[in-house]
Amino acid sequence: MKPRALLLALLLSGGWAWAQDPTGRADSRTDNFGNDVVYYLMIDRFRDGDPRNNVPHWAFLDRPDATPEEARHRALNRALLPLMYDPTGRMLGHYQGGDLQGVLDGLDYLADLGVTKLILSPVCDNANGILLGERPFYVYRGEDDTSTPPPISWYITGYHGYWTRDWFVIDEHFRSPDDEGGDPYRLFKEILLEAGKRGIGVMLDITLNQSSIPETPGVEAIQDDGTIVDADAQAFGQLSIFPDDGSIYKFGRLLHRYRPDEEVPDLFERPWLSWYHRPGFLIDFTNPTLHQLYDGRLAGDMPDLRQETWPMRHYLLDAVSFWAKLQAPGGPRLAGYRVDAIKHVRVNFWLDMEDTYRREVPGGALLGEFFGGGYRDPQSVDFMDRTQQFTIYDFELSLALRNFFAGERNWLGRAPYIRRLVQGHGGKSYLPETLRTVLNPAGLFVIPPQALEVITPAASRDMAVFLENHDLPRLRTAHPRMTDAAYESALRFLFTVRGVPYLNYGTEIGLGLPWNPAYVGTFGIGGDPFNRPMMIFPGEPGWNDRLHQTTRAMARLRRDYPVLRHGASRFLDPPNSDYSNDLFMVREDEEALAAAPSILYCFSTNGGTFPLSQRRLNQAPSLVNAETGEELRPDGKGRFHVRLRPEHSAVFIIRPKPSAPATEAD
Repeated sequence: MKPRALLLALLLSGGWAWAQDPTGRADSRTDNFGNDVVYYLMIDRFRDGDPRNNVPHWAFLDRPDATPEEARHRALNRALLPLMYDPTGRMLGHYQGGDLQGVLDGLDYLADLGVTKLILSPVCDNANGILLGERPFYVYRGEDDTSTPPPISWYITGYHGYWTRDWFVIDEHFRSPDDEGGDPYRLFKEILLEAGKRGIGVMLDITLNQSSIPETPGVEAIQDDGTIVDADAQAFGQLSIFPDDGSIYKFGRLLHRYRPDEEVPDLFERPWLSWYHRPGFLIDFTNPTLHQLYDGRLAGDMPDLRQETWPMRHYLLDAVSFWAKLQAPGGPRLAGYRVDAIKHVRVNFWLDMEDTYRREVPGGALLGEFFGGGYRDPQSVDFMDRTQQFTIYDFELSLALRNFFAGERNWLGRAPYIRRLVQGHGGKSYLPETLRTVLNPAGLFVIPPQALEVITPAASRDMAVFLENHDLPRLRTAHPRMTDAAYESALRFLFTVRGVPYLNYGTEIGLGLPWNPAYVGTFGIGGDPFNRPMMIFPGEPGWNDRLHQTTRAMARLRRDYPVLRHGASRFLDPPNSDYSNDLFMVREDEEALAAAPSILYCFSTNGGTFPLSQRRLNQAPSLVNAETGEELRPDGKGRFHVRLRPEHSAVFIIRPKPSAPATEAD
């Protein structure tokens, strides 16, 4: 490395680094994952396996024993169902038709891709209704499309599964009408069974923070007989319509009714009986207090559940236990939970959930969505410190990868920042704190000591690392100039870096809408719901076989080389490389260097030829390209010459040096 580059490395990293773990702290956290490839699947957006549940009137037929209130509720739902489904695929706030039968039909595809853990979006019964948004959620057919979005395209529904009303029932949009009157969980149990046969464990996404959208004034637009008032008028596009009221049900029976005006006295007179936090304020995400995070409401004015009271706590933990027990005869149980919005619930509740779930499924996985979590987020570090079984998404590293490979070279999108996050525990500095502060005043490349004590090496290897999740804009939408080569390079790094590789459905093919200033959702252009188009399969328009094959090859590499799961990370700086824009990383087993193969990842932003010392690669006799099988041998000076085009990458298997043959003296 040139002296100038060496000085830059010193300034950005905060000093020279030890190779060993500086904490000395033993990690008692149980591994949530093995050598897994995790795939998150949004049920409504994956595959339509049974068109009969697209407008499931059969779930709300009249019953002769129904009370007048129940009969009206059923009529209201029947009237709403056709408004909630979009057969054109152009209104992304609506149901698109994906269901559990579609998941079952897609298991062979997932197994062939190399998935070992499948996370299903919430299956629990959601409130039916249409919530008026601030803009149309409408997909245009190319740049020349000048069509006017219809009023109904301004609405969003509960297709995503996060407006739960009954934690013990599968939503009618996902189940089969054939199971009415029989076993309504048949398809779910069949997925557990068939996925297990293919070596895939099934995890369930569950939300335990809020209930459904409360009743809105727009419900008056639906008459008792189920007809819509002014359904075709422009005035209809100004109403939100929800016949449910945020109340909680159990197996279809009303358990606790939500009444905002009745909840306020409970907070002061009978707080131990209240099922909800006090209504009236949304979370200010620009500078939220803990009180806001725990007791405030997310968007949509959904009632915030009061987990600290015994009735609410018991109900939710009972639901956790219920789903964990479901299984087909002789088949596997649920492999774990992905838990939504954990930063909005007090940690004591999550400790109870850990105990409840571990009693049902010892060794199961618990993955918490702590938005923004990582080394430098104190609240997420505290969560990891207090819990024993949960792991979290590594948002800090994941967002850095998104920026870096998309070409956003801001402070968080540079190679030194990624190196620091990957090697966290190799980062004890020789420099005194005062000098580090002077050289690096922003502290961007210094990991807080407390975080290093809590997020031990084993814990960091258990965190989920992603390129896309179902909240953030898709990479190809947010960064329309991102090349296939850069996207491929990001995929390869995802599978070789420390942590658990996590794929959002469609990441393996670069799924995403073309950039359009009209596609404004959560977190900007391309955000929710524009990041949730219908999945594309082989032979369909938009299928990207190049990216799919790269993902498939990397998933198999991950499976075949456990060093990518358990090994240590080491970065190289070969001649001609750019410290800020290139990544050369070795994953190796430090205790068995002479006997076990290692993995080498190489990426260059601007391309070039990079001599890699054979000595720095454990005296490997050759490098084998993990995808093509081509062998690279050193020159006469013991150097491998890796050639990369701009934004291209390569992954090599470093074979161990052959052992000397045994002699009679040995």
